[in-house]
Amino acid sequence: MAGFTEPNQYEPRAGWRRTLAEWAQSPPGNEASWQHQIGMYWRWRTVNGLWLREAWEELGMEPTTARAALVDLTDSGLIPPEVFSRLLARSKATSVNPESNVATVVIAPTPPTELPAAPEVGYTPPSSNPPRPALYQPRKDWRGKLANPPGFVANWVAELHVYWRRRTKLGQDLETAWKGLQFHPTNAATALHNDHVDRGSIPPEIIGRVVARSQGNTDPDANVDGIVLYPELSV
Repeated sequence: MAGFTEPNQYEPRAGWRRTLAEWAQSPPGNEASWQHQIGMYWRWRTVNGLWLREAWEELGMEPTTARAALVDLTDSGLIPPEVFSRLLARSKATSVNPESNVATVVIAPTPPTELPAAPEVGYTPPSSNPPRPALYQPRKDWRGKLANPPGFVANWVAELHVYWRRRTKLGQDLETAWKGLQFHPTNAATALHNDHVDRGSIPPEIIGRVVARSQGNTDPDANVDGIVLYPELSV
């Protein structure tokens, strides 16, 4: 049965990644609900690229909210497995300590019919047989990769360095930074190639726009929806 079983067992429900991808785009419920907070956590992990500890500390989930997440039957099994041990510890606590963790938990393995637990780094196109949405797994320390210009090379990594500088140093919003980049469709296609040494360096927040651009759509608002984002690989 999906969900939490005393004292320390957890089984994710079927399709949990797809559901959390939707929650990340539009967190359900009110801000105090565990569903809304898990949606925000998953957005920070997958879209904004925060590390696990950063996102969990930022969330600051209250013990009562953590307890509610463990006993909820309607949405049981939708706690990200990576943070289950911390949420379990929080449910037993009387105060918020982001370092608290249950040392030993038992998490059911991912069934073969589910989305992979560890896809290839970079962009994986959708599949029709078996049916599967597109996936995106950012590389380890992709932010560090884009923080430093790649010498005198003029390529897609250099262009994305400019984009990331506009976002982080100049404070531009996503739409302004992306529109000003004028990313060429050829560079977009190269950035998505799974054999490229720098694959996985695309900021997750614009992967849908890069895919649309690679298909020749130069409208700055063009975006491919439905790509399932994975958290950054551990650094």
